[in-house]
Amino acid sequence: MSPSVCPVKPTSPAIVTTSACPAPSLEVWATSYSFDSGMVHYIQFDTETGLGHGFIGPDEIGGSEAGHRPWYISAKNESGTVCEDCRKVFEPIFLKHGVDLVLSGHTHLYERNAPISTFNADPNGLNNPSAPWYITNGAAGHYDGLDSLTYPLQPYSRAAFDSAYGWSKLTFHNCTHLTHEFISSSNGTVL
Repeated sequence: MSPSVCPVKPTSPAIVTTSACPAPSLEVWATSYSFDSGMVHYIQFDTETGLGHGFIGPDEIGGSEAGHRPWYISAKNESGTVCEDCRKVFEPIFLKHGVDLVLSGHTHLYERNAPISTFNADPNGLNNPSAPWYITNGAAGHYDGLDSLTYPLQPYSRAAFDSAYGWSKLTFHNCTHLTHEFISSSNGTVL
């Protein structure tokens, strides 16, 4: 499978991810923070406790966002896999501020979706979408193995793997284009 290219809005390229990681200052552990690297503004937000309680304001929202729990995924909703509360809180904010990309994990598989708004795939696809592009990659490894996809896949799903461990590579070509690749951990090929 070839890499996916998504045009991002030149006004505010950003990526959002969610996990409990050391904040860029390395002085404290933070579950939500933002930082700039090159042309990208990254936002790490907490889907476990954050749920929009003041961390992400209009000046923090950028072109791309990320969080731990997905709300668009073709998997069984076991142990809170699908975070409907997250969708209800964050999706209106992301749509209002023109977020381009939302990354998540939690579910131990890989799924790349179309840009989506309220469970509907954007008819523009990746060509100037009006909704964020959702990518879930929890396939880096887990002591209990990978989770299973539920078939048929959701109508907004564009690529999904539940039989290969892998990692995501994002390449920002300029302020308007990025490439996403899902790379197999076993042999380094792009899946």
